[in-house]
Amino acid sequence: MGQFALYVTGYSAYRIFEESIRVDSSEYFLGLRLNMFVASALTLAGAAWFIWIQRRGPYSQPAATTDSATAGNAVPGTVTAPAGTPGSEPGPHRQGGWNRPRP
Repeated sequence: MGQFALYVTGYSAYRIFEESIRVDSSEYFLGLRLNMFVASALTLAGAAWFIWIQRRGPYSQPAATTDSATAGNAVPGTVTAPAGTPGSEPGPHRQGGWNRPRP
């Protein structure tokens, strides 16, 4: 989703440039072409969307619980996520990269 938001921002920003050099007839509003206002609004919306996606994190973490079956083997002061939830499975996806938890 973040890449598409960045695409919308970049494409709309390019449209602002393109609309500024066009000479054909078009609807004008407040001295500027209507297409310029649409491109500006989409640029701002795409940038806000991209920032929102980057700040919300890669995924929502489920509430961690202490599993009664492993409670005797658990290290004191730790909790485990229920089996099958994102982040509970061991594997390379938990060693960093795109899925690493944000600070």
